[in-house]
Amino acid sequence: MSAKLSNFGGILLLLVVGSIYLSTYIVDKTQYAIEILLGDPVDIVMEPGLNFKVPFVTRIIFMENRLQDYDADPGAVFTKDKKEMKVDTYSSGV
Repeated sequence: MSAKLSNFGGILLLLVVGSIYLSTYIVDKTQYAIEILLGDPVDIVMEPGLNFKVPFVTRIIFMENRLQDYDADPGAVFTKDKKEMKVDTYSSGV
């Protein structure tokens, strides 16, 4: 009798640990997460840490947030035939 209870307790513990594992996710400080519930985006998690989701229904997509943009002020450049041309520079990279 106690062996059956021991097996039942072990299976129950395994199910509880598995459901906790499937319902948590960690967002790193260099990324953000998009929660998708049944194909529709529900939430965007920007702050790092431990978060919870509904297992088997919610999907998480991780995106990088280390995008670095550089936008310089427009400047004047002269061509060979002495005409002034405005140049605006923009750079984007990961």
